[in-house]
Amino acid sequence: NNVNLPYDWLTNTSFHNPLLWGGGNTDTPTNKTIFDPCPPGWRVPAWRNGTSPWDGFTVDTFPWSNYGRIYTVANTYYPASGYRHRASGTFDYVERRGYCWSASVPKPSQQFYSLHFEYDRVSLTTAHYSANGFPVRCVREW
Repeated sequence: NNVNLPYDWLTNTSFHNPLLWGGGNTDTPTNKTIFDPCPPGWRVPAWRNGTSPWDGFTVDTFPWSNYGRIYTVANTYYPASGYRHRASGTFDYVERRGYCWSASVPKPSQQFYSLHFEYDRVSLTTAHYSANGFPVRCVREW
């Protein structure tokens, strides 16, 4: 990890490439690459046509339960696992906040969009530097 700006996965930021997971911008995701951490047939979720992969997740459809949230439409649990800090390596906000990476970046940016939730809020448009250790929740390829 690069602990200095722009806090990228790579230590040599001249190699920063937002397409490694097939996300790119929020309009048109690219194809899955060999760098996508998900198994064949699955991928890191990406925005399409300006729509978040978690479109429909709200405080009501994604209620807090047992240190996480349940997406009631699919009966799927997302734990409030916190994250691993980009510089210290410590785990922060465990059981209080949850995150999931998307493969998409805000234009122009060296950050990536993520799902971010707490007890009282849900955000589909939070952007973070990639050096933070957030979970990846794979989705079926289109």
